[in-house]
Amino acid sequence: MNKFTWRSLTWVALAIALPLFSQSANATNIATFQCGTGSSPFTACAGTVAATYSGPLTLTAASTAGLTVVSETPTPQGGLDFLLAFNTGTSAISLVGPETLSGTIDSFTGGTGGGLNTVDLLVTFTSLPADFAAYLGAAAGSGAVTNIDLTLGGVAATADVTIIGSTPEPASLALMGTGIVFCARLLRRKKKTAEAAITA
Repeated sequence: MNKFTWRSLTWVALAIALPLFSQSANATNIATFQCGTGSSPFTACAGTVAATYSGPLTLTAASTAGLTVVSETPTPQGGLDFLLAFNTGTSAISLVGPETLSGTIDSFTGGTGGGLNTVDLLVTFTSLPADFAAYLGAAAGSGAVTNIDLTLGGVAATADVTIIGSTPEPASLALMGTGIVFCARLLRRKKKTAEAAITA
């Protein structure tokens, strides 16, 4: 499958999981920020991620340098650039643009293979500007997922940040929803590794 198909699979998984995160009929409780192929509106990634791995499937540390993502419409500040900054060593993450969204990295994973490295984060955005909080229907963004594809040199090829606004009850629903997203990413990574082995 191509990159578009795998990205579509991720969004289908989110669509399936979305009702589990909703406390009301609010249809606008996801905010997305993207760069790279497939973004809408499109913007090229600008920036790098310093990432170290222990073995092919274990990310041990990662931090950003100048990674720009665009706030997708119709979210607040849609179409505007935000600087994505995070450091797994301090568990700090932020999106800084016309406004600042900041939070904490709850867990991280990633791997190497198929000509790309990956960095995947589970995040809680504990500080949201008023317009984002109103849009998401929550004072904090829970169940946020950050996925980044890197060249082997550490340059960002694609980056996606998805913030789910409502706090799910029970908490196990959050694990289920984010688990679906990570399964989609794992399948994509395995496919890339298999294709690289065939062409080698």
